[in-house]
This record gives sequence, structure tokens and C-alpha cells, in this order.
Amino acid sequence: MPIRTHRNGTTSSPIFKHEPATASGPRLLRRVGKGLALVCVIAQPELFSMLVIHHRISPQANADAELALTFEARSKSRLRCFTTTGEDVGLFLERGQQPLHDGECLRAEDGRIVRVRARAEQLLHVTCSSAFELTRAAYHLGNRHVALQVGDGWLRLLDDYVLKDMLLQLGASVEAIEAPFQPEHGAYGGGHHHSHAGEAEFSYAPRLHQFGARK
Repeated sequence: MPIRTHRNGTTSSPIFKHEPATASGPRLLRRVGKGLALVCVIAQPELFSMLVIHHRISPQANADAELALTFEARSKSRLRCFTTTGEDVGLFLERGQQPLHDGECLRAEDGRIVRVRARAEQLLHVTCSSAFELTRAAYHLGNRHVALQVGDGWLRLLDDYVLKDMLLQLGASVEAIEAPFQPEHGAYGGGHHHSHAGEAEFSYAPRLHQFGARK
């Protein structure tokens, strides 16, 4: 049976069809037609070397590994990242859930427990001379759908020079700090927030967002 070669370098045959990769397994090449079907596995090496995680679990006293993630990374249900010791990890969590929080535990497919840590980030620490001024600053930030961490007499947000200038014009005191970022969850669910920083993506099925580099 002839095999056709396409301009992009791929090939095809009338007796075979491609099946895309799924979250539960690699891509398949399946024989089509009458008689017994022939299935060939086209292995994806990264699938077998990656620590795959599907489940969020209750806090555990001990953990086998740790993930240090930014808030942006903790908000993803599909994510490629690395443990603090450099092991490749793929997160395939249930969609529509709140972001992972500092200290939360996950269970990998091999049974290991992985603890999540909030990585220190560049933040703006905002204070005001009165509760009214702090409330006004929070209002203007909320009106821009900014992820915001609220403390006793202060606000924190991801470093952004545009928002910093706005806060200064409102009379707030703004200090650049480096600390874990744990903003308030949206009152209406979901984890939508704005970010001015671009992040590279790792193409995988389903898509995994890749943050940072192996250390």
C-alpha cells in the first residue's frame, strides 16, 4: 500500500489514521478498515519521565517533594514545572478551582506527596495615612481587576509601574518588596486576574504552561 509524503515532511497511508494525544495516554496510530484493528503507540518520552499530578489533597505532615511556584503558576490547572530538586512535573488538575495556596499538598500518580510553596515575587507594598485613603486605593485597584493581597493596614500587588504611578497620585506610600504573593480569591469564583508579564508555554496535550527553568 503506497505511503504519501507531504510537503511538511509528514507521511500518511490510506490504511492508517492518526489519533491525537490525550491526557491519559500518548498518540495512537490505528489501522482502519475491515478486520482486526492494529494499534501502534508513538511514545512521547517526556510523558514517561515526568512526575504527573492530578489530585489536590488535604495537608500532610510529610512530603516527598516541593514545588515553589509564583501566583501566576499556582493559578494554572495545566502546568509544566520543576520541583525544588529539579524533577520535571506535569500538573493536570481539575479546572475551575481556586489557585493553589502555600502549604497545599498534591498526590502524584506514583503515590508521592508534593507540597506547594508560594515563591517570593517582586511586589508593591502599599500603605496610606488613613483607612479612607487605603480603601480608596483598594477601590481603584479592584476597578482594574488587579489581584490584591489585603493585610492589616496594607495592600500588596504584583509589581507594575503603571499601577505604582496611579497609587502615588492617590497619595499612597508604595514600597518595592520581595515576598510570597497570596491575594484574595475572587468572590464570584474562578482565578481570573490581569498580568503584564508574558510567560512561555510548553506545547503538550492538553496544553501545559511552562514557568521558569530547571534549577
